[in-house]
Amino acid sequence: MPSKPNKQRIEHIELVFEVYSLIPTQRKITVSEIHERLASTGIKRSKRTVQRCLNILTDYLDIEKDDRTLPYSYHRRPQPGVFMGPKESVLLEFAFESLKAALPESYLPSMQGAFAPFLLMDHNQGPRIDIRYTLINQKENYDEALFDKLCLAIYYQREIRLHLNSEQTLQYVCPLGLVLESEALQLIYQFESHVCAIPLNQIQDIYISTFGFTYPKGFSLSEVITPKREPTLIAKCSNNHTRNDHEKY
Repeated sequence: MPSKPNKQRIEHIELVFEVYSLIPTQRKITVSEIHERLASTGIKRSKRTVQRCLNILTDYLDIEKDDRTLPYSYHRRPQPGVFMGPKESVLLEFAFESLKAALPESYLPSMQGAFAPFLLMDHNQGPRIDIRYTLINQKENYDEALFDKLCLAIYYQREIRLHLNSEQTLQYVCPLGLVLESEALQLIYQFESHVCAIPLNQIQDIYISTFGFTYPKGFSLSEVITPKREPTLIAKCSNNHTRNDHEKY
């Protein structure tokens, strides 16, 4: 008869892979940075525990440790590039250059890390695609740390609490995705049965809970009405939120 799974061991394995997901390819990251990012997602562990996870990853997976200077840093070994034909390569380069036009310069290292395995262009030659318009008029208004938290919450489907510039707090929010329009990035989220949209530059901070949510069946981001076309949408959703700081957070 199979033995019951050890809950503590399972949680440790989950933590190891959570740490692994935070380690980049194009740059290096320290134990303190990983510890802070885990804390921002609601995972409270000591730096010593994070270090033990990193020791496992350097022993068994594609993680390299740079111990030449303090603090020690870690990165993933780059994987061999994926072969693509001319058409696929040009399309990916279009996507990369479009993102560069849409997002702040500080996001560039993350974008390069994401596209590195696929882009075949010779970087000494420079890009062969030129995007001659800016999708967002005020790119500098977007906070990189806030954007990082949003990406984590959307990717792992975690409930969040939004702190707005208006000093309002929106709780029990399920982040469904991002919509890029000509004037702003919009966060699309669900509260109870309502689907809402809010510009990122109206969000002051985000708290990520440990509670997951189920993505609504049949939902399509392309069908969401944003505040530009329906100004009352945010107010309708915001007024239904509770302001109590307990239960799930």
